Amino acid sequence: KDWTEGPKAYLIIKLLWNPDLDIDQLMKRYVSATYKESAPDMLEYFRLIEKGWENTDAMVWYTTGGDIYYLQMIINVGVDKEILWALDNAVKKAVDQTVKRKVSSIRETVKGQIDKYKDFVKEQAIARITSTPKEKLLSPEQMDYVFNTDSEWNKAVPITVLRNYDTFEFYPK
Repeated sequence: KDWTEGPKAYLIIKLLWNPDLDIDQLMKRYVSATYKESAPDMLEYFRLIEKGWENTDAMVWYTTGGDIYYLQMIINVGVDKEILWALDNAVKKAVDQTVKRKVSSIRETVKGQIDKYKDFVKEQAIARITSTPKEKLLSPEQMDYVFNTDSEWNKAVPITVLRNYDTFEFYPK
């Protein structure tokens, strides 16, 4: 049911059993068995997803969201229209109703996410550090930092590095 995993579990199981197997051949076998008459277009879809991964320097972490997966790895790489074209063709060619449901579900999800992220505005935030007690920082006169130039918020130091990856120490200590 989780289309985002796609052939991953199949490939992992096969490669754990025999790490010398040809990944491209395994992928073709998986896609042919899963998507039948839509297999060529689904192979193209997966190829384009891989192209997106290979052509971005975006960091993927366990909390990575659509702004990375869809915006940076699909839209910014410029494969969004090709991906939708491949999925449209896969839906049109699907004869088997199970295949048609699977491919349609993938297409609807991908189209929705591309539409959501194509006009995405990246949020900006600045972390700051101060030794001022919480009670004082949250007082009304301190919270009015735009008009109160003496506010402790205006004296707080911006933090740009939250962890030193050489020593693995957190900042501040």
